[in-house]
Amino acid sequence: MEIRQLITFKKVVELGSLTKAAYYLGYTQSTVTTHIQELEKSIGVKLFDRVGRKNIITEPGEALMEYTKELMITIDKINSISVNGEIKGEIKIGAPESITVYMLQSILKEYREKFPNVKISIINGNCNYLKKLLFKGEIDITFLMMEDFEDTNLVVNKIKEEKLVVIANNEFDFKNLDLIQKNNKINQCIIYNEKDCSYRIAFENYLASQKIIANDTMELWSIESIKQCVQTGLGISILPEITVKEDIEKGNLQGIKFDSIDRKICSLLVYHKNKWLSKSLIEFINICKKINEDKVKHI
Repeated sequence: MEIRQLITFKKVVELGSLTKAAYYLGYTQSTVTTHIQELEKSIGVKLFDRVGRKNIITEPGEALMEYTKELMITIDKINSISVNGEIKGEIKIGAPESITVYMLQSILKEYREKFPNVKISIINGNCNYLKKLLFKGEIDITFLMMEDFEDTNLVVNKIKEEKLVVIANNEFDFKNLDLIQKNNKINQCIIYNEKDCSYRIAFENYLASQKIIANDTMELWSIESIKQCVQTGLGISILPEITVKEDIEKGNLQGIKFDSIDRKICSLLVYHKNKWLSKSLIEFINICKKINEDKVKHI
């Protein structure tokens, strides 16, 4: 039995597919199959029932998965052993686009300057997807942009509350926005982010509560694409202030803070309560908190 075989086994279980595991690990599918077969031969049990194209984990396989998770934690601890106080290891971070582009860069810059021997992996996705990865153990920690929440299985650190801003191009008259709301109709196209986006959901719920009808909508998956479309006059949008502040200051867009929404969107830093915190991860959390505290002092 080899550690790499257990790593392959764990990834097959998490992704539910030999093909996906092979792509993720950078192996050929035949290599992944060989790892599983060698592991089964070494242990003497069948780890998967192969039904058609699906691999269904067996009861012995589920038991092995629990031991494998424990082993991976131990390996992380070994990899983080410092020599002469040097911090090393690897941290896997999840983050939505809004935080990756507009917040994470300054955090990573400071972290890399202080701890150059720590390997950092970033995975992007919407908040629901990132929470799933967190529970699967595929990432160590994740940023979320959503309502502050409590979960007995998670440690949730609120970084700060994020103001939402309605943006439009420079020719739009924002006086019309009040008139439109009074008439319970928005004639401008609303350019939304993807359906699971927290601030989109908050705005849609607000419109529904006020019985305001949006006649025309457009869905894009990139904040930069949304801003470009708004700038050319294709419609209006609602985004976190952090993503549009610079554009408004430069005069590329105009915007008004939208305080009518009851649901407060926050930037959050989240990890599983059972997650072993390596020195490298603890230092990352500390830098995130410090940078936020510094920003608050300058407001």
